[in-house]
Amino acid sequence: MEVPGIIVGWQYEVHEVDTSKGMVQIATAPWPRRSEFLSYKEMRNRDEAGRIYKKRIADKILSLESQIDPNYPAILAGHFTVTGSLYGSELMLAIGDAAEVDLEVIDSTWDYVALGHIHTHQDVNFGNNPPVVYSGSLERVDFGDEADNKGFVWCSIDDDGVNYEFIEIDARPYVTIRVNVVEKTDPMRLVLSKIRKLDVNGAIVRVIINISEHNVTAINADTIRRQLNQKGAYYIQGVTFDLERVSTVRLDLDKPIQSYDELELLEIYFSEQGVKNKKIDRLLDIAEDIMDEVDEEISSI
Repeated sequence: MEVPGIIVGWQYEVHEVDTSKGMVQIATAPWPRRSEFLSYKEMRNRDEAGRIYKKRIADKILSLESQIDPNYPAILAGHFTVTGSLYGSELMLAIGDAAEVDLEVIDSTWDYVALGHIHTHQDVNFGNNPPVVYSGSLERVDFGDEADNKGFVWCSIDDDGVNYEFIEIDARPYVTIRVNVVEKTDPMRLVLSKIRKLDVNGAIVRVIINISEHNVTAINADTIRRQLNQKGAYYIQGVTFDLERVSTVRLDLDKPIQSYDELELLEIYFSEQGVKNKKIDRLLDIAEDIMDEVDEEISSI
């Protein structure tokens, strides 16, 4: 990246950059790798490692502040987490991440603080000086970013102060299609009907179907994928089921099940399901007729 006009901030240092409007100071704070901040012995002491790590990162930021000439604009460009920031889809990657800087460490030495690492656009110091701004990712990277607006930040610094604006771009959409078809007689029709009503053109799509476990076979994932492709979906992550388990009915029997005949078991089942006695008698008559027909069919074979 040794290209004229491009500065790569490999180190914690202050760069004096000449522009057509004058000189600006840009301090770079790259991602603080643990191995650069902690000895092997310190890393083994888990109770103390996080505290030492955090303090040494803060000391680095403070050392950059001490090098700033107050007569010129100063920008801190950092790749780290400010305590209290709102995480986006990268939350899982941040578990156990102690590369944090308390907001109090970042003082008014800086005119503007431009941060990377967190995907969600936000000003962590909103309404105060300096603005401490994550521009967020330019593109959505997974469904954790589905509802986030994506873009970049345009910042201007002059004698009147600092102004910045979030410029939204047309990032590729992520679309989650959730359909509840529990106890529906034609779940496939309902799923396809919902897809037809949605705009998924150019989107990365996933389908989550809430369905009873005994009805899963009524869903054809290949048909759903074809429908999404016809609607212009860019990529289909998957068709998954959120199953509603069917509870197993346990009959309250006072003797071994083998000692009951089929009609007796049916009568007990209907009774425990709250079926009224008159209806039970009718159902048992129908069941007995069916059983007799089946027996006759079997006998004739």
